[in-house]
Amino acid sequence: MEEDELAAEELAARQTEAFEQRVFDLAYFWKISPAEVMALSLTDFNRYERNALRIAEQQTPDDG
Repeated sequence: MEEDELAAEELAARQTEAFEQRVFDLAYFWKISPAEVMALSLTDFNRYERNALRIAEQQTPDDG
């Protein structure tokens, strides 16, 4: 296998793992199953994730 193909496979594996972690983090935050998160459209997934981050930031006390 060529070096470029190996690099592409490694990148795909890292991206898959990163997405999987986002799915489980989102499921944990919203207290729903990862399967429910996977069933979301990408638009809804992004909305849920964006709002989870917004809420988490509001719950974090300021350091200043």
